[in-house]
Amino acid sequence: MKKLIVILVCIGLLAFAGIGSSTVISFDDITIPNPSSSSFKIPSSYAGFNWTWYGAGDGGWSVIDDVRVTTWGAPASPSVGTIAAFNAYASNALWIESSSLFNFTSAEFAAQGDYGPEFIKVSAYYDDTLLGYVEMALSGSNYATLYGSSAMVGANRLKLTYTPYNEAQTGFWLMDNFAYNEEYNGNGEVPIPEPATLILIGLGLIGLGLARRR
Repeated sequence: MKKLIVILVCIGLLAFAGIGSSTVISFDDITIPNPSSSSFKIPSSYAGFNWTWYGAGDGGWSVIDDVRVTTWGAPASPSVGTIAAFNAYASNALWIESSSLFNFTSAEFAAQGDYGPEFIKVSAYYDDTLLGYVEMALSGSNYATLYGSSAMVGANRLKLTYTPYNEAQTGFWLMDNFAYNEEYNGNGEVPIPEPATLILIGLGLIGLGLARRR
């Protein structure tokens, strides 16, 4: 009976390990009425986040189809679909905000051909307090992945800014496959262990059970 319990616990841990994985937003479920148009605004509260720009005018978060973006000499979406997010009208300081805490895991970025910036920067905030940031150089020919850091854990806001090659140049960039984890520490709940940790515990218990069986 004890061996059966051990085996069941191991199976449960291994199954639960998948819960700690990241949620990925690919934007491919957004329908653009006219794929050949320049852009389409990201719906408010899309995927549980507020996609915000506090500037004036028509800038802010939009999505664009490969049909249009490739005519600018920019790379096509790296995901299975054809939709990517971008900063309309080269607007800077775009925000991704949530009513709950989350951890930025990664996102794929590219410059829009010859119209892209030199660097992209993602800064994590808890309200108005800066937690940390990551940045990287952009390519106008392919996407690259920017990963979050441990200093950015427990944020409720992300700020995306870019650095142009020179003051006279605009900074159009593309983002796809935005990945994040929910963060529970700030809510007084127990954090979900990482999948690798649960798998190691499960395998260890299985090994212990087999050793005792002999």
